[in-house]
Amino acid sequence: PEGHKVIKQLARAEWKLTKRGFGPWARIYRPATGSERACVQLCIPSWNALDTRHWGEAGHLPPAELARVLGVYASRVMTPRGSTAVTGLELMTALHPPT
Repeated sequence: PEGHKVIKQLARAEWKLTKRGFGPWARIYRPATGSERACVQLCIPSWNALDTRHWGEAGHLPPAELARVLGVYASRVMTPRGSTAVTGLELMTALHPPT
């Protein structure tokens, strides 16, 4: 809800939520300034973000080990850009760079 403490803190720090709102895998962003863009995806394990069907027992790891697992995940995942078509082209280029 709009009045939630975390939502107010994000607003004060000039972060905005996507239309999906605040949930287990919330995406927050700051509006683009020229070509500069800031976007962060949050994982909230206590809200069941790490479903055992996909993450195994990661949700039960100690904080430092969970941070390592999520860091590896983040390094391997491409952030969507613009439309699905643009993201698809970016993914194809990443998998098969031009020669």
